[in-house]
Amino acid sequence: MIIVRLPWPPKELWVNRKTHWAKRAPVAKRYRQDACVLTLVEMKRRLEATGLHLTFNPPDRRRRDLDGMLSAVKAGIDGISDALGIDDSKFKLTLRRGEPTKGGEVVAVITEGEQA
Repeated sequence: MIIVRLPWPPKELWVNRKTHWAKRAPVAKRYRQDACVLTLVEMKRRLEATGLHLTFNPPDRRRRDLDGMLSAVKAGIDGISDALGIDDSKFKLTLRRGEPTKGGEVVAVITEGEQA
């Protein structure tokens, strides 16, 4: 099991913001790279990942839907899969709302085998 703490997705990555693709692309690329590096730092060995469990700890108590949070963290999921060297379509994905945390974060728990 690997636990990766991603920063809260930047506002440009939220689908309801209607950010122009040219402004969104470099932000998504940076978030993906950050997620890849954070995952590599946490990896102690190569892992056959099957499960990705995301807990969204928002920066405040505003209402957010899970599908919006998932779309905002897509670049982060891609970065995690880059670090693991696998296709992200292989993940058994679970989503959960957590408690508000100062600055917000997305906690990704990567599991393998029967734990997924």
